[in-house]
Parts: sequence; structure tokens; C-alpha cells
Amino acid sequence: MKSLALVTILLFIFSIKSSYSPAIALELGYLSGSAYEAAVSIEAWNCSYCHKYPFSDAKVFSNAVSGIQGYTGFSKGLNAVIVAFRGSNNIQNWILNIGTTKSTYSLCSNCAVHTGFNSGYNAVAAAVRSAVQNLKAKYRNTRLIVTGHSLGGALAILCTADLKNFFGTVDLTYTFGQPRVGNDAFSSWYQSQHPNTYRLVDYADIVPHLPPSSFGFLHSSNQIWYQRGMQSYTICEPESPSCANSIDRTSYSTDDHSLDNYIKLKAIQ
Repeated sequence: MKSLALVTILLFIFSIKSSYSPAIALELGYLSGSAYEAAVSIEAWNCSYCHKYPFSDAKVFSNAVSGIQGYTGFSKGLNAVIVAFRGSNNIQNWILNIGTTKSTYSLCSNCAVHTGFNSGYNAVAAAVRSAVQNLKAKYRNTRLIVTGHSLGGALAILCTADLKNFFGTVDLTYTFGQPRVGNDAFSSWYQSQHPNTYRLVDYADIVPHLPPSSFGFLHSSNQIWYQRGMQSYTICEPESPSCANSIDRTSYSTDDHSLDNYIKLKAIQ
């Protein structure tokens, strides 16, 4: 009986760890939004998205050549070291220039990822690892969570794989309006290695349909597909034809890509 009870408890704990949480999604949506702010405001934690949740030790990382920006820090509410990435500041121009070139990805066999996303993450990877290492030394026995919106979501996927390779684990990854990152081999590998990744899609958001699957790109994470208004959702397979892929391409929307829409989601379902 005792062994059965222990198994039940362990299964319960695992289900909590691996379940999608709208409350966590809402907080990470705001934290993703903070990555768009000026570095000085982020580090002082007085930006427009910052007021919602308390945060400590915010430190910005960036690369002027690639245009990548994000920050690290500690969330007391989530009891987690956080890595958050900024998306593109001009979504229309970014869509026009996204490109479809792939590069070999060294962490898995036969894997290839979007060249631009990969070079963008590599430009800040050393700074991210160093900041995370310092935070993990200060805040021991805490979780490690990675997040980002739009381009920042793609960077969050690559960061998750990189940090797990260096630190052994990443507890959660939540992305918002994330584009496809890699080929089918990368998709399968990532999903097997990082099951606690949740990719939120606001109804007809255009960006999750890019780069097109016809160019050999596939999504790799649990799809959380919200109806317009972000009040109800369906959990789907990464490329399920019944969720975001059910939207006709003539109905794809840049308005649905707005982070301000994503943070309308209900924290309790």
C-alpha cells in the first residue's frame, strides 16, 4: 500500500510539473513584454510591463549587430531564474525578411535550424550562460524558466536547448507567437528532450505559420491554441490540422500577433 501511495504522489507531482498553466503563462507574457523596453528601465524594473510582477536582479544582455536583446533575473512568485527574449520591433519588416535558410545544428543528429535565429542566439549565448550561472549560484534550489514573444520565442527555444546542455535542466519554456525554428529532426529531438515547452498561439496569428512548412520547417512544442480574445484554448500537437493550421492562410493576422492580445489571457481556467 505504501509503495502504491508513493507512486500516486510521484505521478501527481509529475502531472503538476508537466501541465500547462494559464497563470504562469500570464506572468511570463508580461515578463516577455518587459524585454521590449529600454535596458535602463528593465534593470531598474520600472518599465510599463514591469509593474505587474515583482522581480529581482534584472540584467540586460544584447548584441547591437544582430539586434538581439533580452534579460535575466529572478522571479520570487515563480521561484525561478528567468531568461526572457525580445521579439522584433517591426513585425511587418521582419515577416518580409524572415528568410528560409537552415544551418546544421550540433546538439542533435541530422538537425538543422533557421540560420538567422541560430546566429542571433549565438551572438548572446555566452552572456546568457554567464548570467544564469551567477543567478543559480545566488538563488539555489530554484527553477530555470525561459520565455519570449515572436522572434524572442524562437530564441527561447534555442536557448532552452543550449542551457539544458550546459546546466542539465530547464524546468519550463513558454513562448508567445513563436515562428518555426528547425527541420523535422530538430522538431522530434526537441520535443523528446524538452516536453515542458508550451507554445501559445493567438488564433490566426501569422507568425507561427512562418517560415512555411513547405520549406522544411516544423514546430516542436505543445501547442496551446487560443480562440480570439484569449479566453479559451485547446492543447494540440505541434502541427495539428485542427488548431492553428486549421486557419485559412488568407485569414492570417498580424493583429493577433500583438503581445498585448496575448496578455489578455485568463490566469485561471
